[in-house]
Amino acid sequence: MNRSYYAVIPAEVRYNDKLTPNAKLLYGEITALTNDKGYCWATNKYFADLYQVSEVSVSKWVSQLVEQAFIRTEINHEGKRNIYLIGHKDFFKGGLRKVKGGVKENFKPYIYSIYSNNNTNNNSVKSKKEKSFADFPQEIQKSFVPICNLFDEDLRPKTPAQKRAWCTTIDEVNRIEKISPKKLYLLVKIVLQDDFWKQQFLAIPKLRRKNKEGTKYIDVFMYKFGKDLKQVEI
Repeated sequence: MNRSYYAVIPAEVRYNDKLTPNAKLLYGEITALTNDKGYCWATNKYFADLYQVSEVSVSKWVSQLVEQAFIRTEINHEGKRNIYLIGHKDFFKGGLRKVKGGVKENFKPYIYSIYSNNNTNNNSVKSKKEKSFADFPQEIQKSFVPICNLFDEDLRPKTPAQKRAWCTTIDEVNRIEKISPKKLYLLVKIVLQDDFWKQQFLAIPKLRRKNKEGTKYIDVFMYKFGKDLKQVEI
């Protein structure tokens, strides 16, 4: 493993109150390892040895990052795990800092005050657990970044909630409208090449919303642009 690369911990990771401090630091280490190709194959044992903690602890940190849609994992053809950053190219446009040394497992946790007003005295417990990025099928996870990258950078989802909303739409279009993620990618690409629609279609969740006539936009787009996909075998 090459540890000479720079690490990046963007604000959406630093200020995420569902991540422990160690998970945030692990994210930085992963960005250092994935700097070149956008993914790495570091094992939990590698991180455990690096930070002098247990593999169980590392596994928990990895799970947190997956659930918050900052990384995804995949088993390759050799049976090894690959770790992919989600939207990693955008993160490297900001400032950089060097990763130095390790971190002790049992340092005192902290809470960001930016979230205190939202979380204090909140007695309304959600009856249904929010779906995390890791809960979506692999084909939805894989298609997420390519579809997002069709949009201008400032329009792409930034927060975990926004990412869930985009993934949910891609998943529902696949299951309900029977339009595969690959076909959806091509459809969105065509729509965004249209001078009118590229100004009106600014987010994937719009696909399942309805226009004034009560027609879902996914149906509008399939009617208008779907003929260009008829020869696509997907």
